Amino acid sequence: MKNSVSQEKIHRLIISPKTEEKKIGANLIVSNFISLPDKKKAWNDLLSLIKEDYSVRQIAIKAIGQTFPYIPDKEQAWNDVLRSTDDWRFDFDGYGSEVICQIFSYIPNKEKGWDDLLRKTGRYFQRSGVVKTLGLVFIHVPDKEKAWKDIIGLDFTWS
Repeated sequence: MKNSVSQEKIHRLIISPKTEEKKIGANLIVSNFISLPDKKKAWNDLLSLIKEDYSVRQIAIKAIGQTFPYIPDKEQAWNDVLRSTDDWRFDFDGYGSEVICQIFSYIPNKEKGWDDLLRKTGRYFQRSGVVKTLGLVFIHVPDKEKAWKDIIGLDFTWS
């Protein structure tokens, strides 16, 4: 039987100034998420780690993908993830793209999700990663004809 860790202890690890403790906290959220009493607090703890250094951020981004299916309010969680992508440190060219693809099938309104991602193509520093992500989530979009036209209509000039 797996030993559970208190949510408060996990939270203390997340807010620790020590990088290794933050990583341990993120991993503990993933391994205990289903049994944590306050999933919103655990979710917010993960989101807070996106602003940390690269090694912590990558663990947090992966953890978001692993816990997303168990979040009760997936629409709000999707909006939280989108807000997190506004941070220049969110890596659409790496784990970020993988996580968006992983969670996209769980979001309730895939048309809105598609449009949300399309808006992200206007950000120069994320454009190539977002376009890659659009290609990967295309399979989940109900109106493929519209989605294809959206992709074809993207302006790839880098001005």
